[in-house]
Amino acid sequence: MSLNSFAHLFKNVSSMSSVKYQPTGINWNLRSLSITLPTQYEKSMRIKRPLTAYNLYIQSKLSGINRRESPSGFSDAVESWKTLPDHLREYYESQSKFLKDEYSLKQSTRSQEEIEADRQEFLDKQKRRKRLKVKIDLKKSGKPTHPPNPYVLFVKESMLRADLKGESLQRAHEHLSKTADLWRDMNEQQRSSYIAQSEELRLNYRRELWEWLNRIESEDSPLYKKLPVQFKQRVKKNYKQLARL
Repeated sequence: MSLNSFAHLFKNVSSMSSVKYQPTGINWNLRSLSITLPTQYEKSMRIKRPLTAYNLYIQSKLSGINRRESPSGFSDAVESWKTLPDHLREYYESQSKFLKDEYSLKQSTRSQEEIEADRQEFLDKQKRRKRLKVKIDLKKSGKPTHPPNPYVLFVKESMLRADLKGESLQRAHEHLSKTADLWRDMNEQQRSSYIAQSEELRLNYRRELWEWLNRIESEDSPLYKKLPVQFKQRVKKNYKQLARL
């Protein structure tokens, strides 16, 4: 079992430590901009928007297809829609019209608050998709990854020593709990090596972040314009502080 399989456990275990180390470097995280997702009950009370004829056709073509085994399935379905005979296209259009009429009938019996909740959920979903796209674009552009704090470095080292490959998640969770206890009982001198290593990574991260920001600005990348102004200002300010060291 690789280290990545335990990543989702780090957050839970870190909360067990009485000392929470917070790095002072930049941590511009898109997750901080996330919107609270509706509960399952709220979702069940809402009416899904009807699918278009195109979406119904794509859905029927992709049903039962393993996307990993057939990665070109979607593109093939799109191309086949372009050359679909008229009588088949009319069939999907009639199905879509039926769904739209059914949707309109259900909407007419709903309150204005319910309709507004549907509209807001749709807008929120669009915002989440845009943020996800920006996050993917940032990764593709080579944006440096924020360095781990001392506690995470200690946990990673402990996991490597334990060699838990092939072990169950319960066994891994138990080991992480013991690791959290060890970190809580360590004094500042025992933690000093991990703090120094984290600080070195943080300084390197600031330098790499400044270089990355300058590169995408010089390339006139559309991504540069999407970055928050406050983020750019913090990068510049921290780099100036780094240059004085």
